[in-house]
Amino acid sequence: MERLTAILRIQAVVFVVYGLAFLLAPDFTLDTIFGWEGAATFFARMAGATFLALGWVDWLVANRVESRMEMVWPLVLAPALLLTVLVAQRVAGNYEGTEAFYWVSVAVTVFFTASVGGLRVLAERPGVEPLDGRQMF
Repeated sequence: MERLTAILRIQAVVFVVYGLAFLLAPDFTLDTIFGWEGAATFFARMAGATFLALGWVDWLVANRVESRMEMVWPLVLAPALLLTVLVAQRVAGNYEGTEAFYWVSVAVTVFFTASVGGLRVLAERPGVEPLDGRQMF
């Protein structure tokens, strides 16, 4: 459980960083991520508020992960949806943001989707031991 708690807390911090970027600098963030030049400031601020709320919920779930295990799956879904949007934009040829930010965002969302989801699946399997033989949970 300690690993899942740690990953959830790190994810909460990342959600808050994304949220503050969208909320405090919406035009810069939209231009950097999507290549939109000030077209949707209200949308960006709403996305920022959503990311802040996700960070808050993520932190609360991490504090009581044993009793809030059913709340972990939505926290896997959030980065998975962001990854889906990023990949869909690239495939459709609509992505106009910076290449560096695209690949960093893809790496971060893949990491959190795989690590939180994987640790959640392992938490359902009692007695699963890591490769070094120590008891995991």
